[in-house]
Amino acid sequence: MMLNSAMNEKQDPSFPLPPVLMSLLVKFMRSVADALLILFILLSPFVWILRDGFGPDAMESNGILAFKRAFLTFYWGPITLTSIIVSILGRLYLRSSANKTAA
Repeated sequence: MMLNSAMNEKQDPSFPLPPVLMSLLVKFMRSVADALLILFILLSPFVWILRDGFGPDAMESNGILAFKRAFLTFYWGPITLTSIIVSILGRLYLRSSANKTAA
């Protein structure tokens, strides 16, 4: 009987993680995303240079082809976009959780 009554109780909406732990996890993920974003922005000139190669086999590219090759060199583009998205989502989550606690 006790098991049935425990199952009928309303579960906490923050069941997977407590709000404090979730907030810390989001802050950590946002910090990692910001660090990756800064790192990849600082490395972008090297990616731009390495996209065409060195030496006699170097190829010059321009226009959309240059952007595509730089975007996929060392997966620079997808990692940068993912870092931007994670950073924005983390900021939105922390802002909404701060509004909930203030109300």
